[in-house]
Amino acid sequence: MKLTTNPFFQTAAFSLPRVFRIGKALIICIVLGQILSALLAPVSALLLGKIATVVKDMLASPTSDLAPLIPWIILAAVITVLLVTSSTTVRYCTNCLRDRLQAVMQHEVVSHISSLNLERIEDRQVQDIIERGQQSPGMNMLQFTTGVFTVTSSLLSIAGLMGVLIWVSPGWATVIMLVSIPALVGNRYLSRINFNIQRKQTTARRWSRYYTSTLTNRSMIPSVTTLGIAPLFLQRFMQTMGEINQVKRGFYRLRAYVTLGATLLVVVTLIGAILTVARETTTGAIEIGKFTAFWVAAWRIQTALAKLGAALFTISESEFNIFNLRELFALKNTLPPSGDIQPRRELGDIDIRNLSFTYQGTTWPVLKNLSMSIREGETVAIVGPNGSGKTTLAKLIAQLYMPTAGQIEIDHRPAVEYDRERLYKHISFVTQNAVQFEATVRENIAFGDWERLHDAPDVVAELAHQAQIAEMIAGMPQGFDTLLGRKFGDYDISGGQRQNLALTRALASNPGLVILDEPTSALDIRAEFNLYSNIRNLTRDKTTILISHRFTTVRMADRIFVLNEGRITESGTHDELIVQNGIYAAMFRMYEEMSGAG
Repeated sequence: MKLTTNPFFQTAAFSLPRVFRIGKALIICIVLGQILSALLAPVSALLLGKIATVVKDMLASPTSDLAPLIPWIILAAVITVLLVTSSTTVRYCTNCLRDRLQAVMQHEVVSHISSLNLERIEDRQVQDIIERGQQSPGMNMLQFTTGVFTVTSSLLSIAGLMGVLIWVSPGWATVIMLVSIPALVGNRYLSRINFNIQRKQTTARRWSRYYTSTLTNRSMIPSVTTLGIAPLFLQRFMQTMGEINQVKRGFYRLRAYVTLGATLLVVVTLIGAILTVARETTTGAIEIGKFTAFWVAAWRIQTALAKLGAALFTISESEFNIFNLRELFALKNTLPPSGDIQPRRELGDIDIRNLSFTYQGTTWPVLKNLSMSIREGETVAIVGPNGSGKTTLAKLIAQLYMPTAGQIEIDHRPAVEYDRERLYKHISFVTQNAVQFEATVRENIAFGDWERLHDAPDVVAELAHQAQIAEMIAGMPQGFDTLLGRKFGDYDISGGQRQNLALTRALASNPGLVILDEPTSALDIRAEFNLYSNIRNLTRDKTTILISHRFTTVRMADRIFVLNEGRITESGTHDELIVQNGIYAAMFRMYEEMSGAG
């Protein structure tokens, strides 16, 4: 996605309908309030001129009657109240609109990111786009929209005030108009520079957040403390922030010079205009009322010009930031369109034909022309050295990735022909980094099939009993109502307990395919054996794919596939593979030696 020379209209077409949809009544109040303030600006200047004329006439009169002045004073008071009411209303509506926009736009952003497939999100360049697009989307939309309204009201105000200046001195009005142009152009130039700086610093900002999260994440603190690398990470954080801030300081300096220079030019011009008109007033060429109106209009036009310049900078900065948001929304899911065939819950046989896969941004394939078949209801194990592609293969089978070449068939149909959302409901994937949600124990289990289980505590309890974790839950402070985690709760569980909980959640939806990717890495051998003995009962008649380095559980599989350098090199039962005396047999002997040494 390319940034055009002037993205204003694209940004307006993207932003204004959204903002109007989210806060129609608030937008109307803001627009009316700003228009009222703009129209009252020249009126107040003329009114002060009229009051000056009335006071002059009263001074020339022998009486001290204030009656001629009272109506104008009352009108001035009414205008003041209207201005205060208008500004207060605009501020109130703007704050309400800001809160609403922040909630709705953050929801849209998170919803869009969550719709992207895993392979897309893992791309480093996509991560930079996501990083930029998440930066205050609601605030950027608000600033652009209110900036447009402020520019419109400022132009109305400047037009009215300029009319007052032209009425008094057409020549000076023209000069003042001309000297205001550099400030407006300068703000546009500055906003473009700032946008380019922000984009270039995206990766550096991600690094700075990585350092701070590493130093403050409770799961990382033990390693950071024992390794003694906190000072190193703090040093790298300060170095990264120093580089970011150095570039920013240069921009701030440039902006200060441009703003100061443009302001001095306008102020000097206004002083010259006021002194010239004042001299003409002393000679009688201009009456005192006109001079007062000119004086007030001249200084108010300087304020209006400053407000206009700031609004233009805000619009430009926001439209560039909204470009980041449009760039994020332009990201599309790289998975092919979902089919419409409804899969059977049992899913059927899985056939992998000539499968190859290469990660985006790389040239070396992780999997190469791989073929294998898994029968319905079979438990198979996939083993192999680290980096051989086991987890990648599991994600491809689960339809989280799409093959670079080749095909995966489920129940003798290409997997892409199935309704993907329905297919996901029949697949459970448990990884070695078992997820524990900041929620109650009951919710952590019910998330496996929320629609069915969120209001079915008895069913959740039965699932916990079947998975043999009911006793573990009974030992928690509030049982199933225990809030897990340390961010919002006050109770945490061990890695092994977390994996047992994740497995129960995975089986809650009664899936047809269960993929277990090193789910017992935090368990001791006995606990692992008990867990997998239980898994055999829980996954009876379900197709199960087991990825593990522990041969005590691998040998439970009906068949074992050996994956090496992206290819299936051996397959068979444990005993058959031992007889073949290949890679599997070598790995098993090494495992036996290590277990014996332990």
